[in-house]
Amino acid sequence: MSEDAPAVSHAWARIVDLPSDWRSLCRPDLHSAHAEWAAARAALDEPDKARQVQERLMANWAIETGIIERLYGVDHDVSMALAHIGLNTMADFHAEGTLSPDAGQLITDQRAALNMVMDVVSGERALTSSYIRELHRGLTEHQDTRDAIDPQGRRFAAPLLKGDWKRQPNNPIQPDGRVHEYCPPEFVQDEIDQLLAWHAEHEKKGVCAEVEAAWLHHRFSQIHPFEDGNGRVARALTAVVFLRGGYLVPVVRDGEHRSAYIDALEAADDGDLRPLVDLFAEIQAADLEDALDLLRTPERSFAYPTRMEDNALYYGDCLDWMREWPDESVDLVYLDPPFNSNADYNIIFGTKDGVPAQVRGFTDTWKWNEAAARRVADIENAISHPLHETTRAFKSLLGPSGMLSYLTYMGERLVEMRRLLKQAGSIYLHCDPTASHYLKALMDAIFGARQFRNEIVWCYTGPGNVVRWFPRKHDVLLFYARSDSALFNRDAVRIPYKQLNVQHAEEEPGSGIGGRLTPDTVSDYRKRGKVPEDYWLEGRDGMTPVGRRRSERLGYPTQKPLALLDRIIKASSNPGDLVLDPFCGCGTAVVSAHNLGRRWIGVDISATAIDIIQERRFKQMGVEAETYGIPKDLASARKLAADKPFDFESWAVTRIPGLARNEHQRGDGGIDGRGRMLEKPADLDSRLVLAQVKGGAGFVLDQFRAFMRVLDREEAALGVYITLEPVTSPSARAEAAALGDVAIGAGRYPRVQFWSIADHFEGRQPPLPTLADPETGRPMEPSLFG
Repeated sequence: MSEDAPAVSHAWARIVDLPSDWRSLCRPDLHSAHAEWAAARAALDEPDKARQVQERLMANWAIETGIIERLYGVDHDVSMALAHIGLNTMADFHAEGTLSPDAGQLITDQRAALNMVMDVVSGERALTSSYIRELHRGLTEHQDTRDAIDPQGRRFAAPLLKGDWKRQPNNPIQPDGRVHEYCPPEFVQDEIDQLLAWHAEHEKKGVCAEVEAAWLHHRFSQIHPFEDGNGRVARALTAVVFLRGGYLVPVVRDGEHRSAYIDALEAADDGDLRPLVDLFAEIQAADLEDALDLLRTPERSFAYPTRMEDNALYYGDCLDWMREWPDESVDLVYLDPPFNSNADYNIIFGTKDGVPAQVRGFTDTWKWNEAAARRVADIENAISHPLHETTRAFKSLLGPSGMLSYLTYMGERLVEMRRLLKQAGSIYLHCDPTASHYLKALMDAIFGARQFRNEIVWCYTGPGNVVRWFPRKHDVLLFYARSDSALFNRDAVRIPYKQLNVQHAEEEPGSGIGGRLTPDTVSDYRKRGKVPEDYWLEGRDGMTPVGRRRSERLGYPTQKPLALLDRIIKASSNPGDLVLDPFCGCGTAVVSAHNLGRRWIGVDISATAIDIIQERRFKQMGVEAETYGIPKDLASARKLAADKPFDFESWAVTRIPGLARNEHQRGDGGIDGRGRMLEKPADLDSRLVLAQVKGGAGFVLDQFRAFMRVLDREEAALGVYITLEPVTSPSARAEAAALGDVAIGAGRYPRVQFWSIADHFEGRQPPLPTLADPETGRPMEPSLFG
């Protein structure tokens, strides 16, 4: 080696065969999962379901194999959408500007290469050196250049030799200046021949798939026979091994596996194949688990994710969802949970006398009832629970009360939010002064008083008519960090100085200026602006009240300005970070996160809220967000009814525009939903519409008769009896018809009618007069649920 030659980090050596003790590398746990998969697939009545699982993984492979090599970038939500709805929809993403045509062409090539893989798996083609060259040509069909470095160390785009072995060394220079040596061009054919000969012997010996896949991938990478695209070919060969063994397409995902993948290849360079074997086994096991779950419960229609999916809306209690998600997976949490105030804000509907009344969807969280008592007792009995001592103190101070119920309800959810936050993460809890002091004590107990950052006061204006105290016109944002390393982007949220007095201006911490500011530094400060203080005024710095922004206004009573969320998200997250809103309401936080290039998750216990976000937020933006927990067909509706009957009731009621779920789900008096007609019937003094939901498999006539008695008791004008399947009982239909019609305006409507979830999925709504929007009181927009 000459004195000027760079140091070598890894010297080339001939490839070696598997170690003699290769059986010790096998993963019996993977073999068990594979046996379960094979049995479930064999017993499946719908073989297309297994093919659908494999096709989605193939689409995912085609996307990810280019991302991990930095051939292109694809947003996670675009990647997931393409995998689920098919690569043939890429033109739509080109039109939206979310996927470049060049990237789309490379993805198409990579998916086509998997068809070549399947030719080997099926036995139509042999795995030969000429096949490998052809596979490379297919993978790189629309890649015309490769990165190269000239003798002066400058990068340039060189033409790519496709489908043929390299003719020059392709040894990469690492960041430290050392060289990683691959096989010299003159030895490539010999090494490939040896690789394929050993691989054929391994097949005869029955080497387990995870070991053979790791060995074949690494040894091929050691040879590095092509100018570029070696990683893609290596991963395609890995797919050959697993698919031949009856496994799934192995998808090495950039976001989940990149670091472990690189480390495992480096370990294999040093002679240790186990990390790469384990990585492939774990990827395969996780995908098999997901696939098994989907095969065994096909009625779910992919509406329930088996792992955390971002850029998605989740229906249900955030506690249930968060408990399924992994530790330290979220960068920022913003929550605006329901809190008790004198403003009745959530759901407007008519009572039997036609006078509007208010029902708060979360009213049970403020009630001391059996559930609250059980929640408190569970925490008191769990001596290692992070809220054990705090709950005992609150109980001593407050006694059995609505406030204690609320604090323990929030506490068990905040504990999960802390678990989900990364070390650099933060949380903002939005509340009103009614409970902010108690919630701060709760946050101190969960996050630690040391991690308290700010109590931000958000001030707003509006009409107020009080005589015994000052008008209450502010909310509180409790800002806590997960750890001392929490992110805070102060420069991202600077605002203009209102005025800057040279004689009296306050210097910023760390400015290094002692005394007065000079005219030059004043000019600099004016350009930079200042970091906002911990009091934020609606109407300033872009925080225009929602009521004055027609483009934002949804009529949602607790809606916050988009600028408020923009400031929070800019300050405590970076583009690409994951933002969680576990009480997402009308979706301001998730819309802000989406607009700012963050990934996001929104959860709400109200199916109506999910509908509002989809219809009035994302649809207007041209965004299609996946939803989980909401049935997508009749089979998944049956499963929701069986697994979570109260969630099913709430969802079913709100499929009819204008109906809102009942305040009480236990002891509901036979009422699952209510609505209010805008126009009073000609011969009745009531605008009330009632609904009852039955999620059972069969129709029970006595239950329907009980509902008719409820209509009489509540003096309701109309009733809707909601079932899973259409009611075909002649007796029931005769009894419903005997109640007659109700004249409302120019129309006549059945006093009581049947409507099924099957009708919903077939696009049929019950004939009803115009109802008031439960959120605004204005005429309901019938398209919301269509």
